[in-house]
Amino acid sequence: HEPKNGMQAMAVAPLVNGKVDTSQVVIAYAGTNSSDKLDIATDIQTVGAGSDKLKSFDWFEAPRSTDPQSLTAQQFADSIRNQYPFATITTTGHSLGESLAFYIAAENKWMMDAAVDWRKSDGYKK
Repeated sequence: HEPKNGMQAMAVAPLVNGKVDTSQVVIAYAGTNSSDKLDIATDIQTVGAGSDKLKSFDWFEAPRSTDPQSLTAQQFADSIRNQYPFATITTTGHSLGESLAFYIAAENKWMMDAAVDWRKSDGYKK
């Protein structure tokens, strides 16, 4: 979790014969948290308007600018790639996380696992 802009992600790898198989790593980016003003600001400013900085506003403070979630998403991906240089890395996400997953996959020429909308699928049927 990046507290300055709200980006959340995790990297996971499958268990094979009881051991973590780091030859395959999936980076999962979290979707929009509707109660997080930084996620809402990212949806509007970065995804919607294409801004390269995230501006946050508070009634009691001057507006401040910080790096967008797309930049910290790439920094997280870079750290995973550096930790597991021989891994096949894919990305996934939902909502805002899906847009980050598409962006990171495209920038790194990785595969992206399509996100499943849990409201429309039981996760097993197509």
